[in-house]
Amino acid sequence: MLPLNSKFPLIGTIVISSLSYLALSLIIIGRISFNPFLLERELAIFLLPHIIAINNAITLFTIIMGWLFIRKKLIKLHRAFMLTSLVLILNFLLLYLTRISLGGIKSYEGPEFLYLFIYLPLLTIHLTLAISSLPLVVYVALIGLTKSFEEIPKTKHPKVGKIAVTLWILSLSTGIMVYFMLF
Repeated sequence: MLPLNSKFPLIGTIVISSLSYLALSLIIIGRISFNPFLLERELAIFLLPHIIAINNAITLFTIIMGWLFIRKKLIKLHRAFMLTSLVLILNFLLLYLTRISLGGIKSYEGPEFLYLFIYLPLLTIHLTLAISSLPLVVYVALIGLTKSFEEIPKTKHPKVGKIAVTLWILSLSTGIMVYFMLF
């Protein structure tokens, strides 16, 4: 694969994760505008939540398939499905940042009891998982992209990958549940 320093995945993870968190923070507080799809605000606010949910459901499927393939030692299929998952999650980030930048945050409108005891805990769990899984996913992706098939088992990819895939699956699942509670 790529002839890189052995510290590249760790350094790359720190840089990519930090820049991602910074961009998200700046967009949330309104310091920067983000609309790479050049969508009109009303259209984006209406369509993006549904497109994001579909994207995340497909991502959930591809991650689960990638996980199943590696358990069966089908490495090339694992890599293909995990790369697809990575592309889909990058697409999610672009869509989500666009939605947030255009003011497309939706409030929960259901009963207060569900809001307090189901929606808020579910949202909190989802956000915690999403935030904590990002560096792990980036790390295993960088190892997978920069090491040969033969080198990967000797790295932290298998061990960290198990944690990353679990958090990623739970994050996507809870995100989809939050979507259904909002829409």
